[in-house]
Amino acid sequence: MIAMACPCCGMLNSCQENTFQSTPRPARNDAYGTLMEAQRIAIQQESDALCSFIARSGWPMQETPTGLWYYIYRTTAPIPPSPIGQGDIVKVEYRLQLLNGEVIASYLGEKMKTIVVGHSDIEAGLTEALLLLHPGDCAKVLIPSYLGHGFSGDGIRVPSGASLLYDLHIVDVQRHAERKIL
Repeated sequence: MIAMACPCCGMLNSCQENTFQSTPRPARNDAYGTLMEAQRIAIQQESDALCSFIARSGWPMQETPTGLWYYIYRTTAPIPPSPIGQGDIVKVEYRLQLLNGEVIASYLGEKMKTIVVGHSDIEAGLTEALLLLHPGDCAKVLIPSYLGHGFSGDGIRVPSGASLLYDLHIVDVQRHAERKIL
């Protein structure tokens, strides 16, 4: 019999000839690697679908480092005011649809939506898009699922893994009280 100290608590354990056998379990790295590869493939397929959609639409869209696509098709002035910032209160009209054309939300006219940038319960991709825009801008914004509702969708109108297309009009911006306008 051999007495061994437990490395965690220092208590002595006695062991006879190694009679304990653990149940083999899959290596974490194998399962993790498989999931990461599946996710990489899904993201690539979605990216290909977004590129195909953009090509069909003919919009001269720009891609951000996160994978968000946007096209500002109308701006108010040759030198626009400073862009929207964190904490700004934005009144926005928009139509939200899936890439198949199905409209899933519309906030136009009297039904415009008020968003506190960085503090509202909206998609991360929509927050990112708002930070690229100026008061009065109109833009098309393509949000990949990982910046939208993700793998699960929203459980109501946005299906699992859906990319979203916003047609936005920034109606009004109230600047955050502590933010200085340049």
